[in-house]
Amino acid sequence: MGTTVAAPKSSSRRELLAAATSAATLFSLVSRAEAEDTSAQSVTPEVRLLRRCTYAVKPSDLQDIQQLGFHGWLEWQLGMTDADNQVCESEVARLYPRVYMPFADLRILDDSRTSDEHFDATMYRSIHSERQLYERMVEFWFDHFNLDWYKCSAAPTLQFVNESIRPHALGTFPELLSATAHSGAMMAFLDNEGSRAGNPNENYARELMELHTMGVGGGYTEFDVKEVARCLTGWATGHKNQPNWREFAYHDMYHEDGVKHVLGHTIPAGGGQQDGEQVLQILATHPSTARYIAKKLVAWFMGAGNFATLENAVAQTYTATNGDIKSMLRVILRPGTLALSKPKFKRPFHLFAGILRLLGAQVTVFGTVRFPRLAEAGHEQFAWPLPDGYPDNPEHWSGHMLPRWNFAFDVMSRQIREVVVNWKPLIGSAEWPHEVADQINHVLYGGTMPQAEHDRLRAFLSRTGPNHRGAPVRKPSDARIEEAFALAMCAPSFQWY
Repeated sequence: MGTTVAAPKSSSRRELLAAATSAATLFSLVSRAEAEDTSAQSVTPEVRLLRRCTYAVKPSDLQDIQQLGFHGWLEWQLGMTDADNQVCESEVARLYPRVYMPFADLRILDDSRTSDEHFDATMYRSIHSERQLYERMVEFWFDHFNLDWYKCSAAPTLQFVNESIRPHALGTFPELLSATAHSGAMMAFLDNEGSRAGNPNENYARELMELHTMGVGGGYTEFDVKEVARCLTGWATGHKNQPNWREFAYHDMYHEDGVKHVLGHTIPAGGGQQDGEQVLQILATHPSTARYIAKKLVAWFMGAGNFATLENAVAQTYTATNGDIKSMLRVILRPGTLALSKPKFKRPFHLFAGILRLLGAQVTVFGTVRFPRLAEAGHEQFAWPLPDGYPDNPEHWSGHMLPRWNFAFDVMSRQIREVVVNWKPLIGSAEWPHEVADQINHVLYGGTMPQAEHDRLRAFLSRTGPNHRGAPVRKPSDARIEEAFALAMCAPSFQWY
C-alpha cells in the first residue's frame, strides 16, 4: 500500500495490535475482515437492521427493537420527525445557534464559526439523535449531491443541508432533486452561476445526469449535456448587495431562449426558467434514474456484491411510487434481504461518531475531533472537493488506520479535553477480567464480539499475555480497563458493520 504506520503510543497497544507494525500486515487484516463476517453466527436480523441504520448499536437500541420488533422499529424510524426528537434538537439549537439562524443573517457572519457549528451539530445529531436512520440518510444524500464548503463557503453549505437535504432525506427523490437544483450553493459549486446564453457552462448539466440522476451509461449523450446546459442558463445566484445574495435566483436576461432537445423530448422556445424545470422532471422520471438511485441505495445498506435482483425491485418501487424514499428503504431493509448483506468498512466519521455514541461521551465542542483527527483520517465533513462525494469503499479508507486507532486511545486517555467519558457506569459492578471483558463486549459490540478477539481482550485484562505468562490473574486497574476499551475499539471487527 505504501502507507507508513507509525509506532503505537504504548506497549499495551503493541500487545494486542502487533499486526499493525507493517502496512502489508495491516492490509491483510483489513482484507480478511472484508471477506468474512466473523460474528455472523451471532447476528440476529434485528442486530443487522440496527447496524445498518445507526452510527453504533447501543444497548438501549437493542431494548427498543426487542420491544417494538423488527418492523415496528423500522417504521418508528421512518415515521419519526424532529418533533419526536425534541431533546436532541433543543440542544442543537442551544449549543449551535447558527444552525437555526436565518440565511439572511448567517451569510454576513464569520464563515469559520458557521462551519464549526455546522460540523458540531452534525456530529452531535449522529451521536444523540433518536432519528438514527434519518441522520444516516442525510449523510447519504449529502454525498450524493456533494458540495465542498471551501468553495461554496460555510453559510450556503449549511443552507443547502438545511433546506435541500434534511427536509427531503426521507421524502421523494424528485422533490430532493428539485430542492438541490434550486440551491445557490449548488449553482456556485458546479459553476452554473456563470452560465450565460451563448456561452453555457456544462459542468452542472453534466453532473446532474452523471452523478445526480441517470448515472454513467444511463443513456444520455454529449448532445444531451449541451442541451441541458442551455436549458439551465440563467439558473444562478442573487447578485451581491441584493436581498437574495448567494441564494438561488433565476436571471431571464442570461437565459438562452430557443428550442432544445433533451433525451428525445422537445422543449419549446420561450420557456424561460421552465426549461430547467422540465429537465428536472424528465430526469426524475427516467428509467435510468430509477436504476441508478436503486443501485446506490442498495450499496449503502448492503455493501459490495451482486444484488441485481434487489436493485431491480428497488427500481420498480421507485417508478411505482414516484421515487418515494421510504418505500425503497422498506424493500431493502427486510430480514431476509439483510441476511445477504456484506460487512461494510466504517468510514472515519461513522467510526468516530459511533465511538462517542457508545461511550456516552459528553462533548459540546468538536473542534479537535474535526481538526486534526477527522482531517488526518481523511473525512472532514463537507470538504470533499469533487462532486462525487466521499468514497464508500474499504480500498479508499484502509490506508488511514493509524488515526482511527489513535482516536480510540485519545478518547479513553483523556487526550481530547473537550471529550469527557465516564466509563465506570458502563461496566457496572464488573471487577474481574472476564467480567470486564464481557461488559466491554456488551457495551461496544452488543455481545457479538468474535470469540478470538474476546479471548485476547480478556487475556490483556488478566495480564496473561506473552509478557505475563504464569502471573496470577488479578483485578485490572482503571488504566488497564481504559486501555482495554480502546483496544476493543481498535480490533478488526469493530472497523466493520
